Amino acid sequence: MDIRIFPGPLKGELTPPASKSHLHRALICAFLSDKPTILTGAGEISGDIAATIGAIKALGARVTREEGKICVSPDILPIKKEINCAQSGSTLRFMLPVAASLGVDVDFLTEGSLSKRPVEELIGQLSKHGCSFEGYHLVSGKLTGGEYEISGNISSQYLSGLLMALPLIGDECEINLTTPLYSKPYADMTLEVLSDFGIKIIPKQNGYIIPGGQSFTSPGEIIIQRDWSCAAVWICAGAVRGEVDLKGMELSCVQGDKKVVELLQRAKADISTDKDNITVKESPLEGLEIYAGDIPDTVPALCSAFAYAQGRTVIKEVGRLKYKESDRLSNCITTLNSFGSKAYETEDSIVIEGGTAKNAEVSSFGDHRMAMAQMILSLSEGGVIRGAQCVDKSYPAFWEDFKALGGDYEEI
Repeated sequence: MDIRIFPGPLKGELTPPASKSHLHRALICAFLSDKPTILTGAGEISGDIAATIGAIKALGARVTREEGKICVSPDILPIKKEINCAQSGSTLRFMLPVAASLGVDVDFLTEGSLSKRPVEELIGQLSKHGCSFEGYHLVSGKLTGGEYEISGNISSQYLSGLLMALPLIGDECEINLTTPLYSKPYADMTLEVLSDFGIKIIPKQNGYIIPGGQSFTSPGEIIIQRDWSCAAVWICAGAVRGEVDLKGMELSCVQGDKKVVELLQRAKADISTDKDNITVKESPLEGLEIYAGDIPDTVPALCSAFAYAQGRTVIKEVGRLKYKESDRLSNCITTLNSFGSKAYETEDSIVIEGGTAKNAEVSSFGDHRMAMAQMILSLSEGGVIRGAQCVDKSYPAFWEDFKALGGDYEEI
């Protein structure tokens, strides 16, 4: 779908979708638990979440949906020999170690750019602990206990996958991080969900200990948080063109992307909070120095917001953006320059000389985060986004919500 966005402010209120990150983890832990779990507030199912639902169903789970709720009934009895991860990196990196811990012979399928995203280190660790792989095909074996070594600066999903899988082994395990951990809030979310299901993880210096003899115990119901990665797009949009009220956002949650509020406040944005509601109003922004190691998914939206700011913005710790659904490091810079900003890459950083905007025609690069960020840049002078349907990966109702806030576009 190609769309032409007409310039104009966004005004109104909405409730962002369920947190994709929270829902991935809750689905998998529910599948591994002792009895059914109801996941409340799941809302519309995105492409990535559909992949994880398909994965646990392939391993025997029964999954039903009703009025925004998902019920997962565990029955670890594989009924398929393959798991289609589609384009979901979370599904692949979480389910590889989970399937290995269960000793399941399963073939992992991928679509689009997922086959190019890093996963070799994770497979290497699983192979060193009892499993045999042919590419993405888990041929035989079952994970054993002991020490696991994994980097923390490529993807925190490696760590999260192991943290969900290793309690199933029965023996005590230890995870040692070979580098500093980036995106730590995602690992913290994994620990939080595991705790909800009765799993104890002991943090240690540069790693974690997973005691043996544990089992997943269903809490009966889990309330799924709202998604701060998606909310960040509307917060950035409201700060540069309009007035947006977001409902149901938990300011006390561990999601790292809630930092967008603090960052924009530092940039002199007009943002107020009331319990779990956020109001952001259009206001002149000032350039900032931003460290994005823990919030990679918010970088495209932040780039778009600070394209409107006066002065220089430097967003640091962005090297991992090259390995997302697209090369977001390069594509953010290309997009910003297309819309009239001066942006360039320095060592592990994006530099933005903001304060200008023009109409542009751009590709989404098949990347949901890029398409959402390009919407923000189109609010001032308009623009054309090619391949705008890619938002379905994480936010199927995105363009409906855009219209609900007064946004105007047409398919071309």
